[in-house]
This record gives sequence, C-alpha cells and structure tokens, in this order.
Amino acid sequence: MIQFSEEYPSAFILPPPIPASWAALDPETAALLVQRLSETADCLPAEAVAEALRLAPLDFFPGWVLCDLQAAMADPAVGKPPRALYSLLYGPDGFTSLDGNSAAIHEHIALHGLDLSSEAQQAGYLRFFCQFVRGPQGPFATVDDLSRLRVSEEAPGQRARLTEAFQPLQLVATEADAAVSDAVATVHYADTLFFARFRIMADGRVEMLDDEPRAEDVAAEPRVLYVDNHRFPDLPMTETVE
Repeated sequence: MIQFSEEYPSAFILPPPIPASWAALDPETAALLVQRLSETADCLPAEAVAEALRLAPLDFFPGWVLCDLQAAMADPAVGKPPRALYSLLYGPDGFTSLDGNSAAIHEHIALHGLDLSSEAQQAGYLRFFCQFVRGPQGPFATVDDLSRLRVSEEAPGQRARLTEAFQPLQLVATEADAAVSDAVATVHYADTLFFARFRIMADGRVEMLDDEPRAEDVAAEPRVLYVDNHRFPDLPMTETVE
C-alpha cells in the first residue's frame, strides 16, 4: 500500500507537466486521496511514499482533474528512480493512468466524454494531448514561452534563432469533416524545436499535419526522463535563453 509522508508536502522536484490552474492539496485531503489511490489504482508502486500532490481541473474533461503525485521509493530498487512524479486523471469513476500512449486517452474519452465547445478547451486539450502522448524521446510538447529552453555553448546564435522560430499556439478554422479546428504551434521534441500544424478531431484524435524543424541542440530545463506514467529529472543544461 502507498504510504503517506509525515513531512507532506515536500518541495516538488519538477514543474507541472502542462500550464493549468494547479492547486496543492492540504495534508488531510491529500491523505484521503492517496488512500483511495492505494485501494483502486494499480499503476503506482506499492512501496511508494507520497510526498506532494497537486491537482488541476481540466475543462475539456468536465468533472475530472489531473493529478501530479510526487512519490519516493521507501526501499529504492535497481532501475527505479528514487523519486518521481506520477500522472493520473481522477474523477467520479476512479483513475486513468497517463502512460504516454494515446490509447489511454482515447479510452478515457470513450468512457467519460470530451468537451471541445470553446477555443480555450481546444487549446487546452491540444497541450494536454501533446504532453501525454509520447514518442521514443519524450512528449511532443507545445511551447508557450522560451523560459525553460536551453542551448549548448557550442551552438552560437541559437538564442536568436529560437526567438525567430517561436510561435505561440494558435487555433485556425478548418472545414475538414469531423474536425473541430486546426492549430499551429511551436513544439519541442528530442532537443529540436519544430513549427507544427495540427488537426483536432471532435472525437479527441489529434493529427500532426506537418512539422518543420526550426532549431536544433535545444533542451528543456530541467531535463526530464519518462517511463510509463511517471517522470523524473535528468541532468540539466546550463545556458539560459532570455
């Protein structure tokens, strides 16, 4: 059973996975939620110790919140990080583990629905989908600003190129059948910054229509590693993009 730290809440070791209205839970409420996690969720290590927990409401999934649970291993095992953050959706019918595969999101939508009636919901869902559907080298994360991107010292002129390459997420009207909208955004994947075009479908599918590399040797700071439904820090780069 997942344990609850007597020192809750500890400082988070990583920033939130997506921009949202995050709120940290008080110890009593967090302990109740962690207890329910222990009883119903099979996607967390039984030997984990819950250290911190924050929640964000997702207006495109009415009634559901995104959980960001930080847990330490009570008895660290070989091959497991000593401390990691676990991503789950929590709502009226339990939990959905976000393991980096689109199937988990599509199954959640099939069971619980999706509301993309406003532009804010469409943009929020695209950010969510891109973060929680991963390729071999991590998420296709949309970039809202350059504050967490770093370049190596061996890449002169990259700061200016990053600024020129950056374009915030913007929705574009579309006449495609079964589509809600198209969107353009800056995407960071595998140390490369891309300009990408997306199609957001009414059933929750997201298609990347095309992508164009704009800058290379770009890393997010802190650098993050992903395994199944959890993430943990890697060694960061040092130079700041202003």
